[in-house]
Amino acid sequence: MKKTSIKKTNQVLSVLLSSCMLLSATTAASATLVTDTTQNEQIQTNLPPEHTPKTWTLTHELGGPFNYVIMPGDSVVYKGETKHSIEKGLYGQDVAWTSVDAGFSIKKYDTTYLKSNLPEIEFTTTECRNYDSIDGENTQKGDMVKTNTGFTNNTGKILRLWCTGSGGIAGYNIWSAENNVVQVAGVVFREAYVTLEAYEPEYNFSYDLQGGTVQVENLPDKYYITNEDYTLNIPAPTMAGEHFYRWSGSIPWGNSATIYPTGKAKGQSYTDFTWSLDDNSLGTCDFKDSELVANYQPGFTMSFHGMKGTVNNQSDYIYEIDKEYNKEKDVTEYIGFDETDLDISRNGYTFAGWYLDSDYTRPFYGLNDDRTYDMNGDGVYDYKDKGEPFEGSNWNMDLYAKWESAKAPEITEGSKQTWIKASNEGASFRSDAEYDDFIKVTIDGADLSTENYTVESGSTIVKLKASYLETLTIGKHTIAIVSESGTAETEFSVETQKTDVDTTIAFKPGWTWIDISPGNKLNRANDHYGYGDLTLDSDQQYEIINEFWVRDDGKVNSSSGKHEYDIFESGRSYTYGMELKAKDGYKFNKTAKYLIKDSWHFEDIDDAICTVSEDESILTIKNMHTTTFESLDNYKVIDTIEVNNATLTFNVGDTPKFTGKEPENSKYSIVEYWRDNVNGEGICTSPFFNQAFEKHIEKFKSGVNYEYSIYFRIDGDAWEEGYRLADSVTIKINGKDIDFNIEDIDYNASVEAWTSNLISMTPTEVTQDNKVDTNIRITNTMLDIYPGNTPRGPLSDGTDAHGYGAKTNSEQYELTDEFWVRDDGKVNYYSDPYGSEGKNEYGTFEVGHSYTYGIELKAKSGYIFDKNAEYKVNVDGTDMTGTTSVVSEDGKTLTIKNIKTEEFKAPSADKEINTVEINNATLSFKVGDAPVFTGKIDNDMYYIDHERWDGSDNTGWTSSEYWNQRYGDFAGSWGMPITAFAANTEYTYGVYLKLTKNAYKEGYRFSKDANKLKLILNGQTINFSNPENDISTDDYDGFSVWFSNVLVMTPTQNSEPDNPSNPENPNKPGEPSTPDNPSNPGEPATPDNPSNPGEPATPDNPSTPSIPNNSSNQNGKVPQTGADNMIIWFTLGLISSTSIIAIAMYRKRKKSSK
Repeated sequence: MKKTSIKKTNQVLSVLLSSCMLLSATTAASATLVTDTTQNEQIQTNLPPEHTPKTWTLTHELGGPFNYVIMPGDSVVYKGETKHSIEKGLYGQDVAWTSVDAGFSIKKYDTTYLKSNLPEIEFTTTECRNYDSIDGENTQKGDMVKTNTGFTNNTGKILRLWCTGSGGIAGYNIWSAENNVVQVAGVVFREAYVTLEAYEPEYNFSYDLQGGTVQVENLPDKYYITNEDYTLNIPAPTMAGEHFYRWSGSIPWGNSATIYPTGKAKGQSYTDFTWSLDDNSLGTCDFKDSELVANYQPGFTMSFHGMKGTVNNQSDYIYEIDKEYNKEKDVTEYIGFDETDLDISRNGYTFAGWYLDSDYTRPFYGLNDDRTYDMNGDGVYDYKDKGEPFEGSNWNMDLYAKWESAKAPEITEGSKQTWIKASNEGASFRSDAEYDDFIKVTIDGADLSTENYTVESGSTIVKLKASYLETLTIGKHTIAIVSESGTAETEFSVETQKTDVDTTIAFKPGWTWIDISPGNKLNRANDHYGYGDLTLDSDQQYEIINEFWVRDDGKVNSSSGKHEYDIFESGRSYTYGMELKAKDGYKFNKTAKYLIKDSWHFEDIDDAICTVSEDESILTIKNMHTTTFESLDNYKVIDTIEVNNATLTFNVGDTPKFTGKEPENSKYSIVEYWRDNVNGEGICTSPFFNQAFEKHIEKFKSGVNYEYSIYFRIDGDAWEEGYRLADSVTIKINGKDIDFNIEDIDYNASVEAWTSNLISMTPTEVTQDNKVDTNIRITNTMLDIYPGNTPRGPLSDGTDAHGYGAKTNSEQYELTDEFWVRDDGKVNYYSDPYGSEGKNEYGTFEVGHSYTYGIELKAKSGYIFDKNAEYKVNVDGTDMTGTTSVVSEDGKTLTIKNIKTEEFKAPSADKEINTVEINNATLSFKVGDAPVFTGKIDNDMYYIDHERWDGSDNTGWTSSEYWNQRYGDFAGSWGMPITAFAANTEYTYGVYLKLTKNAYKEGYRFSKDANKLKLILNGQTINFSNPENDISTDDYDGFSVWFSNVLVMTPTQNSEPDNPSNPENPNKPGEPSTPDNPSNPGEPATPDNPSNPGEPATPDNPSTPSIPNNSSNQNGKVPQTGADNMIIWFTLGLISSTSIIAIAMYRKRKKSSK
């Protein structure tokens, strides 16, 4: 994949982040740096990736400049080059010259962008000497000259090097002994002159949000300079009635003073920069701590109020939306809102919808549902509705969440507690209702005065005062905490002082302490691994409510549900303890000393540690017993158990058979078994273990689910050799890893283990009922294809599929492949999207071919296709005819062909459209008139995308709200919108047309020859003075055509203006945000409703076209056709009347479709 310095999502960014890391240089010579490690492509959000130190090689190569960033920890090594040459000496002898690149020197340190001083760099150096010699014998020694050969960046700063030149630093000559004036050889030592620039590794961001709010994500507080790839994400702030436009302020990089958004998610904009240096581009940057200032422009927003709940984890959430003209419906609609973007939550409540008022009297039905704007409730949205959202200058819609209690609140703490008289402490109860919803407290059905309790948050905590509790009678009472979401209640008891329990705690005989082994999970159901083995010798005064094992690292696992670890491990120690609860009428004494007696061993547990709870109801006993498991570090550990060739599927009536074997030379043995847990039957390969089954499986029964499991044990010799089972083993059966729960394996002392529930099997019934039903149904087909599409399935969001993506919900078969057969027999398969398997024989749908769709099905386990059956196919609810079906020999595969055929006829001369006719267009106006567009097409070959007027005063307007977004007071606009035609101003008419879907598929195209293409407007042929300039057929296969400079119109003066009544409170349209110019579309996804293409080639100052019949066309009138003045005036009057009626109808229709 080609990398760029800045990758963007939606817009062209004015800032290149990679440029901010580097500085430009234009010198005659440069030092080339080449890294000897591969660039790390790790991408992170906002934080730089972890840096892998690199080594850069510096050479004397000329050219460049080449630019790199030397990170802290990176090294630079100089690699010189030695060159030899032969030249003629003074007396014609050969002289051997040698040039040696010895090293480099830093000629300039640039620390402009540092906040602190640059630490000294420790260079590695080498020495060169100046001297002469005669016949190789030194006669005169010169000075030693040092030059740098490398360094490691230990400055903590970011460094960049480049060469600004080079020069000699030392050398020597060799002379002839016979004639001292004759030079026979020479050596020159050179070094590169290098400039070093230094930067801080990071700089700070601060922000001025101008009253906006950043939702969901945090703004980055730093930006980094690095030679690794990473992504910087800057979420945009939001403001009611405003759209985020851009960031301005002290931008630290590039030549622009602004940063624009690159995308939008969940109704708010963001800017993503992906930092990359692969192209070595340079730019001058002003590195510093910078402040970004948010800029906004008016735009439509929806403000969602959580009303004690949250919207995307915010109490209030602002969502930006837009408006767009829907040509098919001929209405303006709000777009850009996806309700699935909202995560709406409130503890204990269910969301019941959005409302336009906090009293919940006006439901929100949808942005484009008229019922939302029916303010007076008469069932009709019209001019009588006042104060509606988005009316006039209001750009924001407030929406309020309505909630319904999801369930009645519950008492989560203090339930069924007992309060002892004379305890001098109150009683606390917690309801899971929200504190803000609290209403009152009742005791035994009567309201309790607030002087008898306190209430606190978290969620709702009510504390009854001791003085009030003393007034209650002995026995049970009911407390109710009443909240808006419901009532939480519980019983509690009032009792007198309790009797102390006996201080001797004894246990009945049982296991030799606790039966545990490494690898076993604690608290296993029914088998009591670690729990349930010890019982009390006397349970009249107290009972065991919790057991726990404390591991040597302090982590706890308890029978009451605390699980900081799950299994016993080799090499660790575990200490046992428990909690006892006093029964009614008893309590533990905090001052007493308790004796713990092990009745099984008839001895006291002297090391036990006893603790009594504050309310004296619980006794916790710790340090009762410690078990230490031997470490497996000195053993050969078996961590994988394999069973090969096991028989795992059977038919009804089959006798169980066991064929599984351990791998050759394995150190363990296995026992296979099948079990029917419902009927209590089982069978295994061990006669000894078979005794455990009450009944044996003789034949597999119909409709019964059987479980396959194994027992495995280390062989005796392997045990002696030091083999042990790992605490957690992997089980492979027939080469496949088995996914099982830790509860389904039972280890014993690292030597053996029992498993259960490894594989489930229901025997297959081989009867006529196993044949697949002959009515095949598939849904969700993606068969709407067009030339230029590459066959593919849907993207991750389920969209943009071309030919593939069908589904089936059958329990008898599954859809394994789809394919399209071209009319030349070549096939494209869904299962080979990239052609890597060599199945696809073409890759794109093309004009001039037909394509036939088919599918491949595979029968599921227990089913087969009938080779003698006739299969019928239903596609998305439609029965298909003419299909052909082929069943494979084994009956497992069904191929269905000829389901649907699509043909794309090639464009031909007889289907070339050379004449375009438009009727009923309004072409003349009076001063003060608003533009109206009434042009019509009387065929189904093409349609008007939009009509357009361009004023000589740099104004304009079209019949398309999409294109009208280009007009306004903002950078890059097409000019100001025409709200009314002005006097003494010329207006030029143009029109843009597109083919319909059916015409395109039938092979029709607009002519690309501007001299052949003719426009007939209101029955008159337009003569263009420069067709090549004024008529433009798009490059995409003649799909659309633009006629510009069709005619020029100057509005006429209205000598006696009417006195029109004021319209009834027309709504002021919202100012649309300024979109980018869209790129030209790749392929017409749906020609009936094509996406808007890129901006057509429309000149800013169109030249005046030639006038039909060579008329002068003065005063902005419709081009004359040779008729007399009476006909002209009659025609003008008729057009004027028609225009007035059309404007009135247009306004009425616009109001009614608002």
